[in-house]
Amino acid sequence: MTEVGKPRDRVDGRLKVTGGAVYAAETPVANVVHAVIVSAADAHGTIKALDVKAATAAPGVLAVLTHDTGPKLPAANKKASPQDKTLQLLQDSDVWYPDQPIAVVVADTLERAQHAADIVKATIDGKPVALALAGGDAYKPEHAGPRGEPDTTRGDLAAGLAAAKFKSAATYRTPVHNHHPMEMHGTIAAWQGDDFLTLYDATQGIFGVRDRLATIFGLKRQNVRVIDKFVGGGFGSKG
Repeated sequence: MTEVGKPRDRVDGRLKVTGGAVYAAETPVANVVHAVIVSAADAHGTIKALDVKAATAAPGVLAVLTHDTGPKLPAANKKASPQDKTLQLLQDSDVWYPDQPIAVVVADTLERAQHAADIVKATIDGKPVALALAGGDAYKPEHAGPRGEPDTTRGDLAAGLAAAKFKSAATYRTPVHNHHPMEMHGTIAAWQGDDFLTLYDATQGIFGVRDRLATIFGLKRQNVRVIDKFVGGGFGSKG
């Protein structure tokens, strides 16, 4: 029996279009506080100073974490698998890319955390950014992907233009576009003591997240539980 060509309702479709879908950041968890990341405006450099006085004194702020005040994680750069990326977890003053996290503000409401994050002032000693495109090491591959030649032509452009009855020349400009998911990035971490962590996350790789968190925080894998909420149409997956 084949299902190809037959309509199928999405299990989560009705909840999404009616506003009933519960995403990761909306999971009801008691006594939740809110954290907002402060990111670097520079693409590369060294943090010389972070002025967090105004943010720390702002209403509702519970803490402002920086590379000087945040917890040190001995396994911050340790990878649970070869595919893992090196994360910037407020361990040093180096800035490697724009929008890199350089501080985290924790407050009793999201709005207060966002306001305090906006008034953190960073002084960064900028360094040159090295960019390079393929140059002397570039070469012509034998094949284009699994099949086909790397250099192909079709038709005769010059002849087609010369024979065209009408010609139109125009310049079109469009703004930058980014994909815009229904669910924004958001995570809720619920600690049960110092050794057990439950994470409500927006991810399609729950076991990878579990393994990475266990590695970074020095926890046993069985003590880390990751619950995925409505990502890519999935619901209720857990590890």
